[in-house]
Amino acid sequence: MPSPIYLTDEIRRIEQAAGEVDPPLMERAGTAAAELAARLSSDRQKDILVLAGPGNNGGDARIAATLLRDQYFRVTLADAPEIPADKPWALVIDGLFGIGLARDIDGTYARIVDYVNRQSCPVLALDIPSGLHSDTGRVMGRAVRATHTITFIGLKPGLSTLISACRRRTRRPGWHRASFSATCSSPGRATSTREWPGRSASSAARAA
Repeated sequence: MPSPIYLTDEIRRIEQAAGEVDPPLMERAGTAAAELAARLSSDRQKDILVLAGPGNNGGDARIAATLLRDQYFRVTLADAPEIPADKPWALVIDGLFGIGLARDIDGTYARIVDYVNRQSCPVLALDIPSGLHSDTGRVMGRAVRATHTITFIGLKPGLSTLISACRRRTRRPGWHRASFSATCSSPGRATSTREWPGRSASSAARAA
């Protein structure tokens, strides 16, 4: 079935309408992200790098980092605006900036994005790759080139633009949607789902 696409303002209204839910939306997002990260990180001898920014996206990333540590993954949590010590990462989780980003990424954060884009491991973005405008798909100075994106509540217009652009890149995402979260991932990979009030659990897949 067709996947609904929401502008940032519409996502905010959905979040407000949901009110207080149990578990909270941030916990649901972090849990879904950790589940997908565990499936993407096949080598437990290498660390998972979790980049946590200052907003809600960073909160999702911190929850995911805690849950992955509980599963005995080796996790490096970078929640300060500085480039982490280099390692052969198994996975990078991009929780720097989400749909609330309103200005271009520059300075240290731009250098962190450049660092992420130099990695050869899978890169999992939370909600939307950092630096990508949620409504238009415009690159805000710099943008993370994620191999996988797990996006919460619904797809964003910027992700559709991203998919078209990535057809010409080495990293080639596709996507599929579930009731709580929609996910953008490499073709042939499945992802976890969470229930969202008022929606049936359904999914559709499209290869890039």
